[in-house]
Amino acid sequence: MGSGGRPRALSALSNIIAHSTTEFEEMRGVITVLLRLDRQVAVERAREAAVGLLDEKHSVKFRSRIEREGGDKGNYIFVEVPRDEVDMKKHVREVDGVTVDGLEGFVAELLTQAMPFDQVQWEFLLLPDAKAAVVRVHHAVADGISLAVILHELLAGKKIDFKLPRPASARANQVPWWQRPIHSLRVALYHFAVAFKLPTIGPDTQSMFSRNEIGHCPKQFVLARSTAVPLDGKIKEIKAALGGTVNDIVVGALSGMFHDTLVERDPAALASGTSQFQLMCTCNTRTEAETRQLFEDLEPRNQWVFLPVRLPVCSTSPSARLVKAKQELDDLKRGPLVPMLLKLLLPMLSRFPVDFVMDDMRKSLPNASATMTIVPGPPSPVSYCGATVLDMDLFMTATTSTFCALISYNGKIKLCLTANGSEMGLDAKDVGEIAARFPAQIDAMHADLANLAAERRKTFSWADLLYEQALGVGFAALAVGLFHLVTG
Repeated sequence: MGSGGRPRALSALSNIIAHSTTEFEEMRGVITVLLRLDRQVAVERAREAAVGLLDEKHSVKFRSRIEREGGDKGNYIFVEVPRDEVDMKKHVREVDGVTVDGLEGFVAELLTQAMPFDQVQWEFLLLPDAKAAVVRVHHAVADGISLAVILHELLAGKKIDFKLPRPASARANQVPWWQRPIHSLRVALYHFAVAFKLPTIGPDTQSMFSRNEIGHCPKQFVLARSTAVPLDGKIKEIKAALGGTVNDIVVGALSGMFHDTLVERDPAALASGTSQFQLMCTCNTRTEAETRQLFEDLEPRNQWVFLPVRLPVCSTSPSARLVKAKQELDDLKRGPLVPMLLKLLLPMLSRFPVDFVMDDMRKSLPNASATMTIVPGPPSPVSYCGATVLDMDLFMTATTSTFCALISYNGKIKLCLTANGSEMGLDAKDVGEIAARFPAQIDAMHADLANLAAERRKTFSWADLLYEQALGVGFAALAVGLFHLVTG
């Protein structure tokens, strides 16, 4: 149990992350944030600032190590570490010899290193020769949005308040109000089936981004970041014309990025015109009240789930990819039953045997070729221990061949790309060229806005809509029949 306090069970999602850290070597489970500064930070001042994470006002997770309860088959628990046993010299330290040109290589090496469970699950590494700092936090402690909140308080010294947007679905608005529940039920049950790998959807078309198995640590991760794109420029104009969100635009841009990469490096994967490219997209499941609690209590509960997004990589025009990406996200996220099912499903996972959950992940995760997360960073410039934060990058490992982290800072958004370089045969130059396509796709979609209306008309089909409603009615009838069968 430990001498620092009563143990606290990890949530079902955090438990899966902790198990994945030990089961899958390539998934180290540590979120790594790179801060580029305008000056060197004194290590003593950084330690004084980091001590704040141990304050009672913050979650006990920041003062805890992770232990396994009940032997090798048990779940994980947080066990509080006495404050005087936290070695600040170990958790906040300088690393000499890392230059500006060597930052990505240094972080790539960090991504192969697990964070031992027998200590508090965070650390700050100061890189004086590069005027930079690296913040590492285990994913079992915080997810992307809660980490952004914590970073903002630590860096800016104040709380922020932003609402998670939940705009109306353009696709749902095309469905009469009395049919929307059936539409939502159809979408929810379809993706529930996908989550358990029922025979509703096939794996990725084999391409340079496909993986056949997981469970081993790559010899080398390769990192790259794109140039930052202003959120109030072309992205704002695309958003207004589309009637969508930044997420829609980002997924459209990633579709174009992967499309152009396959055209250049693996054209056979696109030859059929029906290639399926799966993106595992993180979906936040917090309610507005839970979001407010996150900002007030700094209680970083992991509340997200991966949803499979079918990227329209075969579409040749930027406007077509944009419209189809929005349609896919609308179907995934805007139906009211989808987040409801996710809320019910996550607690159930803690009751499944660990081996069952890990085996399902081992079989299903290779069906995706990329993972994506969007992290809302501080909207205005912040400082760290007296140094201005010039830029902020986020990198993380995953069991997919690439991990696409979209992070915003100071009114701009960029792609931070982690690639399994040794398995894919890509070097730093190759990965840099892939990442550079992200802002280029924003430009391409903006230049193609004139064709947006025509692409919308192509995408919408009454036949598809009737087919969806028929499926929805069938699912509803099946559910009613099973209910009567069970209840007698």
